[in-house]
Amino acid sequence: MSVLRSQIIWEECVSEELCVKILGKNECVEVNACVRITYEESNYFVEVEAFGERLKWNLTSACYDVVEYGIVRLRMCVNPSGDNGAKIVLEACLGVSGLSKCWTLISEHVEWSDLRNVQSDLIGEISNGTVRSYLDQRASDTPSMLSVSSPLSPHETEQVLSTEGAKPK
Repeated sequence: MSVLRSQIIWEECVSEELCVKILGKNECVEVNACVRITYEESNYFVEVEAFGERLKWNLTSACYDVVEYGIVRLRMCVNPSGDNGAKIVLEACLGVSGLSKCWTLISEHVEWSDLRNVQSDLIGEISNGTVRSYLDQRASDTPSMLSVSSPLSPHETEQVLSTEGAKPK
């Protein structure tokens, strides 16, 4: 038995209260939805989670009716661009009998790196004599916070932690 591994390439979630006037009465629906692009077993998929449903399709150019409950309808359209990108649109419509109002909840052009490109970039870095992982790069680009609990005074702690005050023994 093989283990199915799924990698989330991109995800966006929305939470919106949508209201429309139907027959003189204001009707509102809370829409909570997440859209994901995943990579599983050498294939890309688009996945939508909304109203307790979780649906997944191959990442191909198409529009899908995600859910339809009462007066609310969610529709998602996908248009892949090359091997490493896609236009994702999630639309919600409220209404009855052809009288409806629609909102675009998500409209994103998503691009990602192909794993083969990442591997060749890493090999290029190794051949140039500089090996720096993605996490090392992120760590250097991200400000860090430090919390110290010590019986030393703040001045003594600062001296111990500063690189200028550190001397090899």
